Amino acid sequence: MLKKLLSLLLLLCLCLPLSSCSLGGDDADGGIEAVQRDSDGSVYLHNGDGSFTLVELGNPAQETFKIDFFNGKPITRIADELFRGNTTVTSVILGDAITSIGSSAFFGCTALREVRGARSLTKIGNYAFYGCTSLTTVPIPEGIRSLGDFCFNGCAGLNVTALPSSLTHIGNKIFGAGGGVTLSPYDNAYYLASGSNPYYYLYAAMNQEITSVSLHPDTRVIMGSAFKTCTALYLVDLGNTVERICDEAFWRCSALESIVLPQSTVALGNNAFRSCSSLSSILLSDNLLALGLDSFRDCERLVTYAYGGAKYLSSQNNPYYALLSADSKSISSIDIHPSTKIIGADAFVDCENLRSVSLPDGLLSIDDDAFCATGLRSITIPDSVRRIGVNAFFVCYDLTSVTLGSGLTVIDLAAFESCTALKSIVIPDSVTTIGADAFGGCESLTSVTIGASVVSIGAEAFDDCPRLTTVVNRSSLNIVAGSGTYGCVAKYAKSVKKA
Repeated sequence: MLKKLLSLLLLLCLCLPLSSCSLGGDDADGGIEAVQRDSDGSVYLHNGDGSFTLVELGNPAQETFKIDFFNGKPITRIADELFRGNTTVTSVILGDAITSIGSSAFFGCTALREVRGARSLTKIGNYAFYGCTSLTTVPIPEGIRSLGDFCFNGCAGLNVTALPSSLTHIGNKIFGAGGGVTLSPYDNAYYLASGSNPYYYLYAAMNQEITSVSLHPDTRVIMGSAFKTCTALYLVDLGNTVERICDEAFWRCSALESIVLPQSTVALGNNAFRSCSSLSSILLSDNLLALGLDSFRDCERLVTYAYGGAKYLSSQNNPYYALLSADSKSISSIDIHPSTKIIGADAFVDCENLRSVSLPDGLLSIDDDAFCATGLRSITIPDSVRRIGVNAFFVCYDLTSVTLGSGLTVIDLAAFESCTALKSIVIPDSVTTIGADAFGGCESLTSVTIGASVVSIGAEAFDDCPRLTTVVNRSSLNIVAGSGTYGCVAKYAKSVKKA
């Protein structure tokens, strides 16, 4: 949706004789979203908070670039594919306000030697520096949270000796087999340092033929695809310190029969144990907060627990810790076990006849796509729930009423997108983040209250909500009536009430 909006805005700008284009008003902090050009033809998208995204280069043939401010305002984002295929650029200096480098932003920039600055960087997108064969310097500051798939793959000249411990998402094959990283060996695996701990990240198996592995006692994270297709691996000792197992870490480890997640483990990535065809037993951590999409898909021998029309996975102390899936797509109601802590990803996806569900007190997380495309008419989220995942209630067309609990902190991407019957929503004061497209396309939505702690509203979070005319703002965000900023929440409002 963002790309569609941007294309329309760019077309509008090209039709105007002015050097900037705004949507109906002042382009000050908290003002109107706009696309603007500078004197060399570079194009910037106003983010709605007084900052800009650089979306097009006016003079891409330069060897060096400095990207920091536009019209005295900070540039905070580098757009997807901004430099893609540019074989002239050799050096880029980024301002310290830059927080995001988009997907494929520097893909195939074979002459690029250095990217410096960006001390506030929090995200590097998928394939961001893929194939930058001359790259030797790149910012990975403490505080960064996400490294996308293949982001440094093919950067043979890069030598990363450590990663920050602040990372919460590490994509697949971020470095690949073409160099770019310094590793330490230990018992059939290679490790990447964080700070003074050389074994913080388990990077990869030593080879595909290993049969066993015992993790180093200082390991905290198993990186994406670390043991993928190690088909002879049957014995894994995860120790007592692992906190996260990333995407596809054990995919197609077909000899693996059992696994125990230590109590330190809080997150399991997408496809983490997918196609482990011999896996029959797993004990989850009692502190686990997220089951990734298809974590146990095609694990046909996996023993689950049955209750009330659903299958569950056991933790070390709770047989019904995580609801894995419904027994049937045709269910009309579900009785969830009262001790359940996680509704797993895809648990009820496409259960079109599911009209009602009662979520238990004590539930911690509703994972990605959990109730996507169901027939739910109303839902009450318990106060214990901290996160509603990506697409969790996407295209629930009959959903008219949503009550959010007081412990919720994150409403993720597209969580309630295209819930076309939803009429109003109150965001609790506990929520800090509303993801992109979270309520986009909720065409019956007439009122929303933004909670006091909200600091981030993603792109188009409330776009395509033409009836949304009543906005109550309890946050410190400068939400302006009639503007397309802050996820278009007040785009159709005549006024915004400050509470």
